[in-house]
Amino acid sequence: GLDDVITRYLPEGSSIWPGVTIRHLLTHTSGVSDQSLDTLDFRKDYTEEELVRLAAAQPLLFEPGASYSYSSTGYTLLGIILHRVTGEFYGDLLRDRIFRPLGMRAARINSDTAIVPNRSAGYRFEHGTLKNRDWASPTLSATADRGLSLSASDLSQWAVALNHGKPLGPAGLQTSWT
Repeated sequence: GLDDVITRYLPEGSSIWPGVTIRHLLTHTSGVSDQSLDTLDFRKDYTEEELVRLAAAQPLLFEPGASYSYSSTGYTLLGIILHRVTGEFYGDLLRDRIFRPLGMRAARINSDTAIVPNRSAGYRFEHGTLKNRDWASPTLSATADRGLSLSASDLSQWAVALNHGKPLGPAGLQTSWT
């Protein structure tokens, strides 16, 4: 449930995340810090357990629900929660429950080894110049905060689906706008 506390699924953070809910993570109102991202070696593969422990080592930025601060780490935790609850990797859930049913043919979890026609890589802007994104390990490239690749056609399919009450339904769509 959206109002479940995340420590139900991530007991490793019970001392730091009391009161943080799924809804807080989804709405970036959890107070979960991205500081753990600053300590990651993006060339190293991490287990989900390691990522949770690193995130739980950081104090909350504010009391859950008291403010807003974009949190990539919060979305990483959401992907891990999905895996723990369903037993399936979040990318497989997206493929089977969202992408395929909506006809999003190119949508996928990032993979450096997959052959993807017309793939464009990520870029970053540094000192007035576009540069290729830095390489990241396969596990970090596939986390729920940064792991998706979609085509313009897929984004169009997603927009049409949302306008027709799929996949969230009218109530879910309304909740997503709040």
